Amino acid sequence: SSSLLYIYIYQTSLIVHLHSQTDNHIHCRLQQKTKMGGVTHLIVFVSMFAAIALMSEAQYLLAVTKDEPSKQYYTTVYIGSAAMTSPVNLLLDLGTNLTWLNCRKIKSLSSLRVVTCKSSTCKSIPGNGCDRNTCLYRQPRPLGKNTVVTTGRVVQDNATIFTTEGEQPVHIAPSRRFTFSCAVEKYLQGMAPPIAGVLALSPGEFPFWRQMTSAYNIIPKFSLCLPSSRYGYLFMGTPSLGGKKTVPMTLTPLKIDSGKYLISVTSIYVDRAPLTLDPSLLEGGAQLSTVVPYTVLQTDIYNALAQAFTLKATNIGMTETPEHAPFKYCFEEGASGKNIDVSVMEIGLPGNGKEVKWRFQGANMVERVSETVICLAFVDGGKKPNESMVIGTHQLQDYLIEFDLSTTQMAFSDPLIFHNTNCSTKPTKKNLENKDGWPCAAHQAQYLLPIMKHEPSKQYYTAFDIGSAEKSYATLVLDLETNLTWLNCRELKSLSSLRLITCKSSTCKSIPGNGCDGKYCLFRQPNPLGKPVTGRVVQDKATFSTTDGGRQLSEVSLPRFTFSCATQGLSLPFAGVLGLSPAGELPFWRQVTRAFNVIPKFALCLPSSVFGVGHFYVGGVNGYIIPPFTGSNNPIPMTLTPLKNIDSGKYIISPTSIYVDGVPLSLNPSLLEGGAKISTVVPYTVLQTDIYNALASAFTLQAKKIGMSEVPGMPEFPGFTPFKTCFDEGGSRRNVEEFMNVPVIEIGMPGNGREVKWRFHGANTVVRVLETVICLAFADGGKKPTEPMVIGTHQLQDYMIEFDLSTTRMAFSDSLLSHKTSCSAWPSRRQDHSHMML
Repeated sequence: SSSLLYIYIYQTSLIVHLHSQTDNHIHCRLQQKTKMGGVTHLIVFVSMFAAIALMSEAQYLLAVTKDEPSKQYYTTVYIGSAAMTSPVNLLLDLGTNLTWLNCRKIKSLSSLRVVTCKSSTCKSIPGNGCDRNTCLYRQPRPLGKNTVVTTGRVVQDNATIFTTEGEQPVHIAPSRRFTFSCAVEKYLQGMAPPIAGVLALSPGEFPFWRQMTSAYNIIPKFSLCLPSSRYGYLFMGTPSLGGKKTVPMTLTPLKIDSGKYLISVTSIYVDRAPLTLDPSLLEGGAQLSTVVPYTVLQTDIYNALAQAFTLKATNIGMTETPEHAPFKYCFEEGASGKNIDVSVMEIGLPGNGKEVKWRFQGANMVERVSETVICLAFVDGGKKPNESMVIGTHQLQDYLIEFDLSTTQMAFSDPLIFHNTNCSTKPTKKNLENKDGWPCAAHQAQYLLPIMKHEPSKQYYTAFDIGSAEKSYATLVLDLETNLTWLNCRELKSLSSLRLITCKSSTCKSIPGNGCDGKYCLFRQPNPLGKPVTGRVVQDKATFSTTDGGRQLSEVSLPRFTFSCATQGLSLPFAGVLGLSPAGELPFWRQVTRAFNVIPKFALCLPSSVFGVGHFYVGGVNGYIIPPFTGSNNPIPMTLTPLKNIDSGKYIISPTSIYVDGVPLSLNPSLLEGGAKISTVVPYTVLQTDIYNALASAFTLQAKKIGMSEVPGMPEFPGFTPFKTCFDEGGSRRNVEEFMNVPVIEIGMPGNGREVKWRFHGANTVVRVLETVICLAFADGGKKPTEPMVIGTHQLQDYMIEFDLSTTRMAFSDSLLSHKTSCSAWPSRRQDHSHMML
């Protein structure tokens, strides 16, 4: 599983967004109301008088993810010009002075500006050097030894973050001269696969936070709230203050001369009793780190802590077990059950004329390594480490931490669990009724999962928990043709609750493509993203979300969710494929609707951006009067058309004609007889060659009439080879009612006794490949494809699509953009919130 944290940089107060998903789904990410997106959030702030309060705004925004296997936290920065930004994942590091990355991850290098050796920028960078007239950057890697350094050319380009204005939606906020270094790929060794560099957060001259606070003229401070699981956000900016609920913050001085964030430790307590330590061991203070996963202690400090912890653990009935690297002290919980509240550790620090204490307990003190074994989550750093104490991310999770460089102070909260919250807090009914504006809402949707877009692959995926005692967050690609969900079970934390399905069982016999491996049932089916998959069929508990009349979110579980443990895995971030086929007894939607006795139908709303979270509804959705629709008084219309041949395991509709700007294409009717397949894995609609040529010819004719000129040949640009018909926008570049002014494409199909039309325009018909060049977002599938027409996800984005297997019909909305909303937009606080929930 992965997690996101929040960072805030601001002028008069510290804020942290404690709004998140529940334990069973990723929460709403970015609400898109402007061209690039908008947000309204429940936020918690900390004033300069050290308090946090609920509110709903933040100005500068980034997303940060926790890579669970490596325990590394990274954010995504968008680098490049407005027309061609590249998402680059960067490891958060409090010790790096200048952001560095593998610039091969940037799609276009045309806007990069090389920094010269003689420039003031180069001269002010610690560790600078020269290669001819180009400035070089040289610094130790955060995940390597001090002898391992990164070296690369210093460059500048746009870095895009997001900003709000009051309660208005988010806008783009580019820093036009963000300075960073292009390091070579070999320096990424040791980093999680999604990560392509390091985001600098040190107290030096060129860290990311300092460049942003300088660019926007705000006080140099930032804050972190590291979640222990799941996803969250990273914010920077000047929030508005508001709300009533407060959480206290405590101040202590920072020591930053070394290029690190250090605090002065005066003593260490375990269960309120001070450890007996040589005072010289604490003279160096404690360093804070976002790359060290567990707090590292000098051997004498570690041994004193471990001895006190062990004494308390054995007193409450826990028995010591063999060590689990990197932990030396581990315990079988025994009669103590699942009680991880063993010893409480406090670090004494200088405060305002007195000693203050930073308290750690429960999940911040231990790490669970098996269903019944926990370990002391601290590491022995040896007799003579560089620092006697390095506080790692496991101990920082679910605390609010502020670094204020204007006053050289650090502020820290109590454990947020004391206040019935955490850095990825679960909303309560009270939260929902206090009108603080929880943005993630559904109205009478019975079963709800998130939909995320993976931009590099153009795939859409959802996620939910699998497992009983120890849950694992499974990320699964949506596929409308897969009969049985499958995943790489090596991604599950615990296999102890898996139940193997036997060959003779009725469950096995009902699975298309079933087989046997001795006694146990096997599943074999084509893989939508690669080679066929084969694996044993199993059952385990699946946990996701349900709503109560659209007012409250709660967990619900399938005790015996049937799926397959495939022998092959998929590349990150995917663990497998979610089966949504109309055929068979065991696609995911059918297992849910049958288990909870609801109408067999489901709806998808695919977001157009990686910044938004879309909607996957199983069951009824209350007559389509649901967010992202505009509200109960203004429902968005849906159009019905029959589904055909669902026994084939595909969702197929029957096109009767195709129009461009209202004019029908001249096509042989036999070309449309095979129908059009709906797909959630094909990124762009694929057409038989004759259909494609007719569409491209008509589109080109209309495009030229509005001042667009055809670009001869395909522009030499990686990643856009499917497109054959491209244009320089010319005079058509202005948007018309938020739609790009390009020809409109419609698909005619049977309705209620008449032809109905599915209308695609603007961003659903074209894709931008260069700043002034757009291409027709359809692909030529050849003369004799398996299906003459496959409607892909680019065309489905920002439409609500429902598949009703009780009536064998598909319903589709107008483009949600035409109703001033999208699949990742939510009602504003000004609208009626009586029907909303997270």
